[in-house]
Amino acid sequence: MSLKVIGTSPKTFTYYGRHIHTCYEIILTVEGSGIFTVNNVEYPFCEGSIHIVPPNTPHVKSSEQGFKDIYFHCDDAVFSSICGPRNESVSLEDDGERSLTALIKMMLYKFTSSNKNDRTLTLMYELFIRLITERCASGKSDPVSESVSRYLALNFNEPELSLSKVLTDTGYNKDYVRRRFIAAYGVTPGQYLTNLRIENAKKLLSQRKESGDSIADIGAMCGYYDGHYFSKIFKKQVGVEPREYASDGLKEENQ
Repeated sequence: MSLKVIGTSPKTFTYYGRHIHTCYEIILTVEGSGIFTVNNVEYPFCEGSIHIVPPNTPHVKSSEQGFKDIYFHCDDAVFSSICGPRNESVSLEDDGERSLTALIKMMLYKFTSSNKNDRTLTLMYELFIRLITERCASGKSDPVSESVSRYLALNFNEPELSLSKVLTDTGYNKDYVRRRFIAAYGVTPGQYLTNLRIENAKKLLSQRKESGDSIADIGAMCGYYDGHYFSKIFKKQVGVEPREYASDGLKEENQ
């Protein structure tokens, strides 16, 4: 067994600074939510989030409310295949029954309360590897998340669209659906909706010369009643105001 150590946060953290490990680290969030940054890529996390971090990969974790983790370090070659040829971090969510969470908690208990060479711990670790491999091999197909993404894609231009209602209408708990969506798409449903709106706004802004639409009109067509709010969100996402983006597009056409 290549399991080196398994432990838990000694306290609730709001920030755990940049650090690396010489082996794979598997991190389960057991409390809290926030942002986990790996190699400058941000992953939202919440209770039940699981991250696999490759060796020598810098990572940082932060939360306004605070978080607690269970983590373990290992050298198993199977994680190399999970992380792929580019050795990238993998982020996923536990299922609704929290089966992986229960298994990891049992592994922690066995590791801290008995002989570390206990055959039971070895079997638990082997089971975890099999489950995590199957979960990663199954890809991102998730009918619940896909139904939410389809609805957002078809209705992103509705200013009064209620994300809370969209998630509730799936028939599942909103937080559970949100975790599944993050696992499937890497962003929250709210960020997914914003991305849809801004990408469509960029297309409309690039066609503004032909359409003659005002900035406010384009914002309204992308789900923003308030033109000032649209400009604020657009600048946050793109880095420039909508008017600047449209002007740059016109300049490129005239060159």
